[in-house]
Formats: sequence, C-alpha cells, structure tokens
Amino acid sequence: MTTATDVHALGLLLFETLCGAHPFRTPGQSAESLQQALRDSEAPRLTHQAGLIDMPKAWSQDLERVVAKALDKDPGQRYASALELGDDVRA
Repeated sequence: MTTATDVHALGLLLFETLCGAHPFRTPGQSAESLQQALRDSEAPRLTHQAGLIDMPKAWSQDLERVVAKALDKDPGQRYASALELGDDVRA
C-alpha cells in the first residue's frame, strides 16, 4: 500500500460519484475478474458514461483528465498526493 494506491482509490470514488457506477465493476462479476480488470484494463472515459451528472462541458473535460490521472495504470504517473488530486478537483 502506497500513496499511489490511495490516489487510485480516490479516483475510483470520484468516478463513481460523478457517474453513479464503478468504472471496472459489472453485474455478476467475480472478485477475481474485478481484480484483473483493475490491474489490466484502462478506465473508461468519464465523458462517455451515460450516468455522468449534468455539468458544463469544460468541467467534465477537466474532471476526465483528473480522473484519468488518478486511475493511471502506472503509479508513477498518478498524483503524488491526495492533496494534489484535491487541488485539481477544486480547480
């Protein structure tokens, strides 16, 4: 467990909050399948989600970049801290 793990978890929560759905979980999915998806799959684009809350297009595009960075498969490419992630969300 590292800060990068925490940032990833916060990215998952942000995605779920904005879309009402987990980016990797599907109905009836096994725990092993979910773990594999978390490990191997890229997160879907936030702006392509049917459940995305209504907001100005510029906000959704900015938030898409924030979520993508938080969920990057390479931990070195994620935010260095939850504070940095929070700063970008607030911006």
